[in-house]
Amino acid sequence: MSGPPRVASRVHTILAFGFHVVVGCTTPRDESGTVAAADATSVVSASSVSMDGSSTSSLASDTSMTNGVRDIAEASWGTSQEGTETESAPTTSATGETTDEAPANSEATRRVFATSQVYSGNLGGVDGGDRRCAERAAAASLGGTWRAWLSTTSQSAADRLQLDSERLERIDGERIAVDAEDLLDGELAVPILLNENGAVVSYEVWTGTRADGSLATSNCSDWTSDAESGRCGAPRRSDGAWTDNVTPLCTTRLGLYCIEDR
Repeated sequence: MSGPPRVASRVHTILAFGFHVVVGCTTPRDESGTVAAADATSVVSASSVSMDGSSTSSLASDTSMTNGVRDIAEASWGTSQEGTETESAPTTSATGETTDEAPANSEATRRVFATSQVYSGNLGGVDGGDRRCAERAAAASLGGTWRAWLSTTSQSAADRLQLDSERLERIDGERIAVDAEDLLDGELAVPILLNENGAVVSYEVWTGTRADGSLATSNCSDWTSDAESGRCGAPRRSDGAWTDNVTPLCTTRLGLYCIEDR
């Protein structure tokens, strides 16, 4: 009569110990705070003991204990090693500063297109060029304010449009240049070539601007005369000829580059 009580006593002791290990212990973690896989496995792989004293390896028991350990780990995840309550892991910026969320993309973008209509070099000055760009943008429902890429004898197109660090892209969203310096380094990422409606143009455009952004000497008398000649660019080109190609007579009908203003 003394044998069975000893078996039952051992069973109770082992079961009680197992319950203590799962419920009462601190879930192991490595230095990063992650549950240590090897230690967690050793906890949930403990053998269950049947009432006759034999050791069994029950899949259901292991699964139940695994779930128990997972629940404990998840419940304690919001507590740091110092015991401080935390809601979520913070985001660390590239400079090492800790923030609650990632910063929004603040990159400024200016759209560019070539006009679907063509004009002589007598535009009525640069203001006439700006007006034509605004008309074409409005006709295509592009929104925004637009100005023509035209240089005069007193001001370059880049200075007039105050190009700086903004990204320039086509109407279809393709990047042309990352900033003004990139625009004038002699190589565009893609040729401009699309008009305000997204169609490819086949003609050249008035610019009065050299590849490096400097003033061209020919500009149809600051875009007020048909009696002279003016420098133009080729929208299908991605090298410096995009703005500095040939010098036709001002009676020639060409398009304009239009760039979204700030």
